[in-house]
Amino acid sequence: MLWDTCIWRSKFGTNEITEENVRKDYLDIGLCFIHGKDKDGKTMFVIKCSLHTKGSKEFNQLQKLVVYWFERLER
Repeated sequence: MLWDTCIWRSKFGTNEITEENVRKDYLDIGLCFIHGKDKDGKTMFVIKCSLHTKGSKEFNQLQKLVVYWFERLER
């Protein structure tokens, strides 16, 4: 399973995702964001599903946005 994850990350280009190549309008509307810490001190990541309309945004771009945020959380 770990190997499959490494292969997916390589194919998806996870290491090349930066703020410059993520759609700015997706970042600006606040579709997902970091919001403080939980009781255990872990960073909370919020996805506002109410801001998403099915088919209105490119799936690959949304996927890239979520991967971008997860990578930022990890650092």
